[in-house]
Amino acid sequence: MLGKAWSVSHSSAYRYINELRQCNSVSHIVDIIDIDSFISEQNIQKVSRLKIDVEGNEYSVFEGLKEALKKGIIEIIHFEFNEMNIFSRTFFKDFYDLLEDYQLFRVLRYLVWFDRGA
Repeated sequence: MLGKAWSVSHSSAYRYINELRQCNSVSHIVDIIDIDSFISEQNIQKVSRLKIDVEGNEYSVFEGLKEALKKGIIEIIHFEFNEMNIFSRTFFKDFYDLLEDYQLFRVLRYLVWFDRGA
């Protein structure tokens, strides 16, 4: 599913970025494709590691890879959960429920915390 990213809209945190990050933001219109479509079109059988960093819009990305999650194609998913998720109104429980077949780990400065038994 190829499309344009919300032509004049921005991430849910766009209006806060200048204040929070103390910088000036820039807007671009880009072509997008959901990950399920890309995996299918490219005939990808396995993804070793998927890194998602979209400033609070991670859950939207996960919605575009539900088939891959269901089929177990993706072995490791690395995503950020931080103050940007407050602005997008996404809770960690949303990810916890969606990723029920995955072990969840939190990487901290001096340790790795994990949840759910192996």
